[in-house]
Amino acid sequence: MPFIFSDPGVNFKVFPPEEHDDIDYQRVTAYYDVNVGDTPGDTYTMFINPETGMLDVVLHTVTTGPLTQPAASSSGIRTTSQWMA
Repeated sequence: MPFIFSDPGVNFKVFPPEEHDDIDYQRVTAYYDVNVGDTPGDTYTMFINPETGMLDVVLHTVTTGPLTQPAASSSGIRTTSQWMA
């Protein structure tokens, strides 16, 4: 999944750390320019473990139907073990 963060038109916003399970995760959200890709409204918030420097969790907010219907959105949390397998 991290390879999509190097696509043209991707932007990043850094947020203050957020604590989960006694870890103060570094948070960075990736989002896309308008008219980039099939779902430019999608965002990916990365939770980076400051001790390991590894990406532990990705919160993916999905938008659907941007061209044919009002967008519906949903989000889900994926741990790296779920998408690396």
